[in-house]
Amino acid sequence: MGNERLKLALSQIKPGDWERFEEFASEFLTSEFPDFRNMATQSGDKGRDGELYNINNSGDVKLQFSVSEDWSAKINATVRRLENTGLPRVLIYVTNQDIGAQGDQIKSRLIKKNISLDIRDCTYFVDRRSSSESCISACQRLERAFVDPLLASESLGASVGRALSTMEERIAFLHLSIEMSERASDRNLTKLAIDALILSILHGSTAENPMPREVIIERLLPLLKSTTRDTAIAQVDSALDRLSAKRGRIKYRSKEASYHISHSEREHAAAQAEAFLSGQKSLEADIHAALYLNDSDVTTNSADYSSQVSSIRQLFEYLLLDFGEQFSIFLATGTIPEQALTESLTSIASNHSISSPIPAGDLLEVIEEVCVHGNETTQRHLRKLLDAYTTMALLQSTSDVQKTMRKIFTGGRIWLDTSVVLPLLVETMYGVDSPYTHLVEASRAADVALYVTPGVIEEVDAHLTLCVNAARSTSIARIPFILDQYIRNGGSRSEFYAWQEEFRGLGDPIFDIQEFLSEEFNIKVRDLADPLSRAPKDLYESAERYWDEVTEMRRGATSDPSEIAKLARHDLENTVGVLQLRGNASTNPVGDQDWLLTEDRHAKKFSRVIGEELGRHVTSPVINPQFLAQLVRFKREHSAHFGDNSDRVPIYFGIARSEPLTPEVAAMIDDLRSKSPSLGPRRTRRFIREQMNLRKAAPEVSIPE
Repeated sequence: MGNERLKLALSQIKPGDWERFEEFASEFLTSEFPDFRNMATQSGDKGRDGELYNINNSGDVKLQFSVSEDWSAKINATVRRLENTGLPRVLIYVTNQDIGAQGDQIKSRLIKKNISLDIRDCTYFVDRRSSSESCISACQRLERAFVDPLLASESLGASVGRALSTMEERIAFLHLSIEMSERASDRNLTKLAIDALILSILHGSTAENPMPREVIIERLLPLLKSTTRDTAIAQVDSALDRLSAKRGRIKYRSKEASYHISHSEREHAAAQAEAFLSGQKSLEADIHAALYLNDSDVTTNSADYSSQVSSIRQLFEYLLLDFGEQFSIFLATGTIPEQALTESLTSIASNHSISSPIPAGDLLEVIEEVCVHGNETTQRHLRKLLDAYTTMALLQSTSDVQKTMRKIFTGGRIWLDTSVVLPLLVETMYGVDSPYTHLVEASRAADVALYVTPGVIEEVDAHLTLCVNAARSTSIARIPFILDQYIRNGGSRSEFYAWQEEFRGLGDPIFDIQEFLSEEFNIKVRDLADPLSRAPKDLYESAERYWDEVTEMRRGATSDPSEIAKLARHDLENTVGVLQLRGNASTNPVGDQDWLLTEDRHAKKFSRVIGEELGRHVTSPVINPQFLAQLVRFKREHSAHFGDNSDRVPIYFGIARSEPLTPEVAAMIDDLRSKSPSLGPRRTRRFIREQMNLRKAAPEVSIPE
């Protein structure tokens, strides 16, 4: 925790704290450079800004302290000004910022000027925290000055839970995130949530300022909007007894009939709050990196970098809160949200007057980059955010979270449609960062049986054939999904046929695909024709019309009618067939044992459209990957069976839905690969991004209606 505390302290240093940073950093540098002497004040000397020191008498080794966020601009400005007095051979740049590999580019540029740039960023200090007693003392002084004030309720309330309105909600959110991250697999969710809320209300309390039971109850009620007063009082009394037991986390003062946090709990909460704030900083750093990857012009030499990252983090957190609220609705009604994430983001930004430095589509790409490729600290923090926002939303809709979760299916059967199977095939080329694969593994470990219909196998086979033909063609209108992803990840079109042979051969491709799904993912084939045949006539006919219309719209009116009918039949089997498997056994929407796992937006709308046409409620057969992942995470009683898989299932799946690769860009990649045979996934993705951005920047042409 010491290293995380120091990282947090360094991240809090502002431009006005430059002198304190110099004092801190000097403790680490004096052993290496005992004779360096001051050459400037902060205002500058002979054009040299900041704190600049000579390390040797010749002046060709200089050391500069800086707390500037825009470190690149700072270094460049220093070099330009030093050109008037003689450039050094070595420039040592000492900063509190986290620069890492981002500094490689400027190092390369300065080498051409015969300057060796030695960057000593926050990692330099963290790695040497315990190198000497003086360094340890310097770290402790810095931490007391910059971290301890953050842990007061007012400071925490201003920095955590950005999607929540009141300080009480935000402190409650923090304690929920702590409790959820430390939750034992058999811990009752309702008791956990009430304990967390009481600890949040008592946050900062001491033996000198305890809180009466009545005050605790009154402050808790606004956080439990779906709970009656009598139920809330009973829950509070039970939690107070539980928490104030011998060696408990809170102490009871009988003289005042009041409660306060125990000393050990105060220290534990402070350490966890520090970890949370460190995770928050890590998230912001990964947002900045993803923002730079999306469009380097947005963050290069940007004076308002912090506000850009802050706005994106706030939008991100509102999106997670929206997810929690939609998940809560799903548990109550079985309804899947129909709104696209781009629409959700646009609505959130408008409703809360938050401006984003990039369009909604690009913002989703940034968020997905952070979700998938963020570092371990960021991933851990995202799971805390997701679980805490979800629990906050559940507390607004139910008085007993545990009872609600207990009703959710255990075991059960999940039917995968083509929109989920195709990404599974794509992920075989990744090796890591495979969200659908992780979800399938976690679902199987939770005793969920996985199936596909023969129709889905046929669609997968047809899609692979389409990809093979597109890979061989020089004149294609569009690039199919799997081939698109194959090219993006560094694959050559000339090698695609050999790659897809992993899934099927020439003799019996249908059987080969079935065998692959069974052996790799334990996904079995099961026909839904029989349950479909038992569907009520009006439901069958209405659903048949719906899927005929959707398929014709997707494929175009000029497509082969028999092909349209076959594809529509597959969707009919998946939706109505799953509904008929359920029968009338379950009265709880999410207690049903059979679900269709899909990303298809038309499947998500199915029950609403059919219900409106029939004039009665039609339950949804659909569950999306996001909600299934969160169900698996919350049903932690299975965790003993699948180890860390509950922490591996992702926050979101395919958030950004990459803009389709154009044939022109694919041809340019082929040309680039012919000149550079070793072209890998990273360079390929960078090239695609650059070409797509060029097309976005091209002037729009007005097309008359």
